[in-house]
Amino acid sequence: MLGTGRTIEPDVVRDHIHEFDLHYLLPCIVDFPVVRVVLLSGLELLDKCTTKSCSFSRTDAIKKLIEPYATESE
Repeated sequence: MLGTGRTIEPDVVRDHIHEFDLHYLLPCIVDFPVVRVVLLSGLELLDKCTTKSCSFSRTDAIKKLIEPYATESE
């Protein structure tokens, strides 16, 4: 699991994201040498969390975070 062992308080995290205008860069190198890269706003990422721990299996992370937004580079 990605992010295992962490828990979040959505309201506190949302305030933190707004305060610092956070964005996250998510690289995927599963199909190396093809590298897929996603830049998501913190609020978009928070909205995709389905559990209090906001962790994703590799398959879920690729399906929910990488594939819908990825650009490719070789």
